[in-house]
Amino acid sequence: MFQAVSWHTGDPIDKPRGSGTTFGLYFLSFVDPKLSAQLYYAAKKELAGSLMGFGLMHEYPALFSGGSGDVDSGPVILGYGVSPTGFMIAGARIHKDKSYFKKLYRTSVIFGAPRSSGDKWQYVTGGPLGNAIMFAMLTAIPSKISTVKEVK
Repeated sequence: MFQAVSWHTGDPIDKPRGSGTTFGLYFLSFVDPKLSAQLYYAAKKELAGSLMGFGLMHEYPALFSGGSGDVDSGPVILGYGVSPTGFMIAGARIHKDKSYFKKLYRTSVIFGAPRSSGDKWQYVTGGPLGNAIMFAMLTAIPSKISTVKEVK
């Protein structure tokens, strides 16, 4: 999914980005579950990675590699983006991909440094905005469309 297009022509003016695609598939799940599922499976195919049981998402597809993070996407480390990795947690929940959800969740725990205090749970490294985003991603509602066959 392209995050920036020319308002004159509608042509892309930026590379397709994992952060925008994974963020978009979350919101699309509310209005167009089938398109959300198509984006989920495309993002997983093009951007997903795993290292020692941890799930990671690239910020840029292989054909557009070499980009860096910005204020919207957050840091990009060795091609993997913090934002697309976090947003994909919702994608995995919505589209019932338990195996990849577990890998992504492991990543959020190791890098987010969650802690509980009384009845509060927060990610130490996320700050208020990061905690709000993680709350939304971790409580995403599973879709009625859940298989690749249903998406095509």
